[in-house]
Parts: sequence; C-alpha cells; structure tokens
Amino acid sequence: MQYKIMTFNLLYGGHEKESVSLENRKPRMLEVIRSELPDMIGCQEALGDTRRWLERNLSDLYAMVGCGRSPECRGESVPAFYRKDRFALLSLETFWLSETPDIPGSLLTGSDQSPCPRLAHILHLRDLETKQPIRWLNTHLDCGGGESRAWEMNYIRERIGIIKEEEAFFLTGDLNLRPEEAPIQAFLKQTQRMGVRDATAAIPGTFHGFGVCDPPIKIDYIFSNGETIFANIIPDEHPNGVWYSDHYAVCAEIEPRRNI
Repeated sequence: MQYKIMTFNLLYGGHEKESVSLENRKPRMLEVIRSELPDMIGCQEALGDTRRWLERNLSDLYAMVGCGRSPECRGESVPAFYRKDRFALLSLETFWLSETPDIPGSLLTGSDQSPCPRLAHILHLRDLETKQPIRWLNTHLDCGGGESRAWEMNYIRERIGIIKEEEAFFLTGDLNLRPEEAPIQAFLKQTQRMGVRDATAAIPGTFHGFGVCDPPIKIDYIFSNGETIFANIIPDEHPNGVWYSDHYAVCAEIEPRRNI
C-alpha cells in the first residue's frame, strides 16, 4: 500500500489588487488538492483565515492540525492535513525553531534569523488498515540568513532522533535551501543509515515567483524512509493569470517501510 504525500506552500497573501490575490487563488488551491487527493498534505504560509477556510472546505476528507506561529499561536502557520478515512492521530508535537522550542513565538537568538518565528509539527499517526506507525514532520525554515537555516535543519535532525525500524517517516516543507547546500547534505548524510532519502530528488525546481524565476529553484522537499514510486510537481497553467501559488505543489507516491 502506497501513500501519496504533498508539500504545498500556499503563499500567505499580499498582491491584493492583482489577479494573484489570495482570494482569487483560493479556488485554485482547492482544485490542486482535490485533483490530487493526497493522503497527507504539509502546507506552509497559511494565514489564520486561510487555515480555517481550508479546514472547512476539506472537512469531508481531511482532519487538520496546526496553529499560528506568533506568541498567541495566531497568524501564519504550517498546518498538516491527513485523510480521516486512512489514519488516526495518536499524538502531536508542536515546537518553535529556537533555543526555547516550547515557548510560542520564540526566536533564535544571536543569529541571522528573520523576525518571523518558525515552527514545526510532528504528527504520530497510525494507518487504520495496516496499523503502520507513521511519524510525519511538517515545517517551513527561515527566509533570513544561511546561519539560521543551518541551525534549524540541525535542530530538526536532533528532534527527530532515532527512526524506529517499524516506523514510516516523512518530512515535508519549504526549507529555503537548494539540494546542494550543506544543511541538506548534512541532514541526508546523518539520516542515511535510517533509510531517509529525498523522495523528490528527481523533480525540477519548485519556487517560480509567479513565473518570474526561470528556471524555478528547488526549495520544497519530501523526505522519507520509504521507497519513492513517483514524484512530480503539479503544473500551473495559471488561467487568466491566476496562479495557485508562487511555488509549485509537490507530490510523491511512497511505498512505506514494512517491518511490522
């Protein structure tokens, strides 16, 4: 049995007087999700209203977890959606990418991290049919300097710890890092012995800035300890100039590890 995983940077908003305003793009976001029907969707840059709107409009199929990144747990978020008919949520970890990860809205001190707090969610799921245990981390690394992203990627690696033999593992996110950059390479080297690979290694770039960035840059990822069957970006024909985001959504079909 395979899982279809999606990572999807929605773009927070802005451009309100343009065809790519959030309100114009919302129907296209749903179009992407409902055409692909992933089992798990890791989103980035979802504002509070957008998060709640998606939850309402996808409630027939998906359950959602996630909160805002501010000290009040409001605002921009990295919500995770999973198919209610396939998985049960056993537990959830939410933490900020700082030296004080349990303090909402906390920032990394003494670094080039931007003023925007960064957080991550780890979902512990169980497949309702196969009983497969699943651990899934969704995040969005900083857009500031390289020092902060290196720290965040290393902390995520530490937070993951040991991936159990029987556990299916996934990491989705906009990491603001290219594949050849040191933090990505270090993460893959450190997790290689646990079978973790970049399931999206063969796909082209993912960030295009509404077609301005040509060729697009790959900064969106799906990592897994399973076998990648297929991975692709979701094309955006942007009818009437309405893109669904400034990133391509990314999907991977993955055969999970079977040691249960």
